[in-house]
Amino acid sequence: MVRTPTKEDYCPKCNGILFRGIWNSKIGKVVDWCPTCNPDGIKDCVIHEGEMMKPRTSMWRKFNLLQLLMVSCFIIVVVWVCLLQQKVDKLIADQMFIADGGIVEQMRTVAETTFKSIGDLRDFTIQQHNATLQLIRLNREAIDIVNNKIVDPNLLPKLAKKITPSVVKIEVHLGFDEWTGEEMGWSGSGVFVAPDLILTVGHVVDRVMIEQNADPEYIWKVGLPVVVKLVDGMELKVVDVYQADHNLTDLGLLRVEFPNDVNKPTPLTFGKVNVGEQVFAIGEPYGLFPSVTSGIVSAIDVNDPEDFFGKANLLQTDCPINPGNSGCPLINMGGEIIGICVGAIRPADGIGFCVPADICKWVIELYNAECVFKRECEK
Repeated sequence: MVRTPTKEDYCPKCNGILFRGIWNSKIGKVVDWCPTCNPDGIKDCVIHEGEMMKPRTSMWRKFNLLQLLMVSCFIIVVVWVCLLQQKVDKLIADQMFIADGGIVEQMRTVAETTFKSIGDLRDFTIQQHNATLQLIRLNREAIDIVNNKIVDPNLLPKLAKKITPSVVKIEVHLGFDEWTGEEMGWSGSGVFVAPDLILTVGHVVDRVMIEQNADPEYIWKVGLPVVVKLVDGMELKVVDVYQADHNLTDLGLLRVEFPNDVNKPTPLTFGKVNVGEQVFAIGEPYGLFPSVTSGIVSAIDVNDPEDFFGKANLLQTDCPINPGNSGCPLINMGGEIIGICVGAIRPADGIGFCVPADICKWVIELYNAECVFKRECEK
């Protein structure tokens, strides 16, 4: 671009036209060149055709074209790396909540310490993104299985195998009928909720409570008329029986003793319940022990119209509950107790009732408090 010369564009010696900012290849720097005073200097100077060179500035004096190109490339690389790092951080932050044990954070640490070049880091970021998506899919499938959205055909058998050793058969023996000579008694189910504590229903142990309270000295001599059997057939001695207030809920507890060389079953924990989720029960219907039945939670906070199982609200399930299932646990797909089966409406099909987990925990707390009180009184 041509501009009108000013006073500064004229040579102070000959008053001729002065070209400023001309690159002199001989001395390797930018100089001012006067064709009149130095006509031979043109061979060492570079002049753009049709261009009157602008006055020199500090930027042109400090940098040449190669230096500017290097600085520009460095700035572009820095910006690209920053953008790439922001993308990686955002991807990791979005998926950190589903990473089990900090897998994504560990992958990021390995990537930052192992891969140094930008090209390798970019390739690793793509692989990391694909691995994270796979992890998301697996975790969502696991969550859906727990929430009963996807039925894993192998989940229920695995849970049943794991939980069955914690379920027991309870047999109550009340002697023989003096007229028929037949043995009097019944059976039910129970589940370990502590290393030596079994949770069952009240109507299985209510007659035992009557015998225990009627003649404690006799019971102390001959033992309680109740037997607890494990899955492997081992019988355990019952040392204490507790029944909750039947007007409130139909629950009972048995405290047992183990031989010194026997491994105790794993106690189960309590979990939350959702309407429609898949559940299963393990008990001894009609003496068939152990027996697994499955269904769903039909309703929660159901009132017993006849108060036969107490005034506390119940869970309703279509899981089959037959005689002998009383006291067996109702388990969710997380392997947790959500209720204790107490009975069903006959002759209706698929209408069973269970005492919910929060009532079960409340009864256990009452029993433990009563045991502490008795120990303090005996001191």
